[in-house]
Amino acid sequence: MQNHIELEAKILDIDTGAVVERLQKNGARKILDAITIIETYDVYGTHIPKKRGRSELHQRYSRIITEVEKFTQSKNSLLSQGAYLRLRQEGKRSELILKYGTGKKDVRIKSEREISISVRSKKEWKSVQAMLVERGLRKVFYQEKHRISYVYDKANLRFDIDTWPGVPTYIEIEGASNEAVKKGARMIGYRASDLRSFKAKEVFKKYSISPIFLTFKKNSVQITHNKLLTVMHSALSKRGIVKKDADWIVNHYYEAELMGKKTHGVRKFCWDMQFYDQRISKPKVIKDSYAVAIIDGNREIGPLAARFCIHLVTKKANQFGIAVIGLRNFQRYGVLATWTKTIAEKGLVGIVTNSTEPFVVPPNGKKIPVLGTNPLSIGFPTATNPIVMDISTTKEPMSLVWYERTRGGVLPKNTFFDSKGMYTTDPWLARWVDVWGGLKGFNFSCMLQLFSGPLLGAQTEHAWENPYEVGAVFIAINPDFLQSRSTVEKSTTDFIRFLKKNNVILPGDHGRAVYTLNKKKKRIILSEQVWGWLNLL
Repeated sequence: MQNHIELEAKILDIDTGAVVERLQKNGARKILDAITIIETYDVYGTHIPKKRGRSELHQRYSRIITEVEKFTQSKNSLLSQGAYLRLRQEGKRSELILKYGTGKKDVRIKSEREISISVRSKKEWKSVQAMLVERGLRKVFYQEKHRISYVYDKANLRFDIDTWPGVPTYIEIEGASNEAVKKGARMIGYRASDLRSFKAKEVFKKYSISPIFLTFKKNSVQITHNKLLTVMHSALSKRGIVKKDADWIVNHYYEAELMGKKTHGVRKFCWDMQFYDQRISKPKVIKDSYAVAIIDGNREIGPLAARFCIHLVTKKANQFGIAVIGLRNFQRYGVLATWTKTIAEKGLVGIVTNSTEPFVVPPNGKKIPVLGTNPLSIGFPTATNPIVMDISTTKEPMSLVWYERTRGGVLPKNTFFDSKGMYTTDPWLARWVDVWGGLKGFNFSCMLQLFSGPLLGAQTEHAWENPYEVGAVFIAINPDFLQSRSTVEKSTTDFIRFLKKNNVILPGDHGRAVYTLNKKKKRIILSEQVWGWLNLL
């Protein structure tokens, strides 16, 4: 067993070749080049590990288990207290590790205590997994990384070069003192000011990567529809979300997945779930005046906040002929088409738009982000199924960047900008996105920004500070107040038939065709990374 205090710091986004060359030139010794597997365990909700029999296995790992029990006395998770319980396989070496902060503060170098006990065989690895589960713990992260390690014996320094799936390579320097760590930075051509006391989770946050399931495997898995829905519902049930709400949430992301919108489907569901515990309460009407209302979402889960608005806007439109509902302070959701389709299925015209974080740069002027991607969806009732348009005002959604980072892909040309305002296809360099339509498209997006910003009391992009400061607008129009509903539906249907006869591709045609095709298939295809992520939620 090892029990020691680590002093370590990271340098992000390094040139691996140059760093390795300097290490070798200075006489550092390579000790590892392998894929590392890490399983992180935590208490399940507020369940506290219970003491079990004193088996030989328990006795071997009792030092760590005893420390874990100390942390769980507060009924808070280990992770929320800055403690990490990990099973780690690094090359031929396997360990159970507990790591937590010592309380010493330094903006560049972190101080942590690490207790580690070697796991002697694959059989014992499985036994330790079972022991942790029996004691009320569950696996919350599965991660793979490529680690290259060097030691510099003269100064008792260790250098770990880590590459995670979807994250630029960084180096972690560990030494016996702060000065030793700073010396290590200088050895590889960096300054002390380049050091960061980031934990791995802070690195993932910086690059918008979820740490829950990270693998280098590029395989796909085929899952039955029922299995996928069951696992999605299970993840929500663990968080105390009632079935009626869970059905609505799951269906929202599931339909997007079936429509082929991989950036807004199951992967988006997994990403959005990390914020669900930040909900405060149900949405509340804070201003109500006839056909208009403003809603404080109270950080409600995005699809549930949208459902609240849909119910209110359709009710008011049936009463007043038209209704406008503004929503602010809410969590994210996926596609807007779900909302306008639901409104149109009630015989009303639905219009929905929302702002986002600032990612759009103007086609003229300074290359800085000034607008959100500002999607717009319109749904029209017909005699059969609604016709629904759902578009972003940018060439591609910004979520494509995060998607391609995780799958190792490239971005379309002339669509995304780097920090210097130059087009890039590298998802790691992409910072902003271009609007479609040049100046006209930008002006259109700008006006949508005014609808979902100043009109609602939500922030515009120049003053944006946190993800809850965006706004959304839900509009419903009752055709009965203009013509009879049946007349409008018939006229719309006749027009659509005319366009179809002329081989015109209509809004929603592609998504509907992909949806129908995927629905007929017995299984749905997901990446192994997304499926593994979902199963750990």
